Amino acid sequence: MKTKPQITAAQAAELEQRTLANVIEKISAGAVPTNREIEMLKAATASPATNDDRWPEGKVAEWLDLSRQRCEQLAREGVIPSPNADGWEAMKCVVAYIRKLRERQTDEGRADRARREKAEADMAEMESARMEGTLVRRVDYANDMQDGIARGVTAISRLKTLSTAQKAQVFAALRSVKMPKTRPDEKA
Repeated sequence: MKTKPQITAAQAAELEQRTLANVIEKISAGAVPTNREIEMLKAATASPATNDDRWPEGKVAEWLDLSRQRCEQLAREGVIPSPNADGWEAMKCVVAYIRKLRERQTDEGRADRARREKAEADMAEMESARMEGTLVRRVDYANDMQDGIARGVTAISRLKTLSTAQKAQVFAALRSVKMPKTRPDEKA
């Protein structure tokens, strides 16, 4: 019977660090962490920091995929904990940055949803107005107008009471009528 190979504490710690790095990279790319990943991050930050848990600024910036200047800015803004003489509290910085990313995604999601709901409400309102007859599509209006003008021209040309000069004046007036655009990019 085969036994599972045992890993050392150092190997386990390295594996945990790599896993956390992968989670952070995933979240930085815009993915939402799973509950298991969140619990893992909470557990990593729950224990009091030792000197091993404190990193130099360059390593924190590398893990967060940020520049050193951006890390300093985030610390000034209170997004991530500020460093002390021993360095940056690595996991607390990581968790705080992830929270900031999630908050931003949530805010963007709310804004997208609000825009979509407004557009849907506008479309429903326009459809309702069209069905009530208070809103006419441009193309329908233009077609109706063209049909009306064509019928008018036909009727005028058949009239025996108008002289040729009067008919010419009516036709000249009709030619000066500007037809509505049927598409926004179309010239009238």
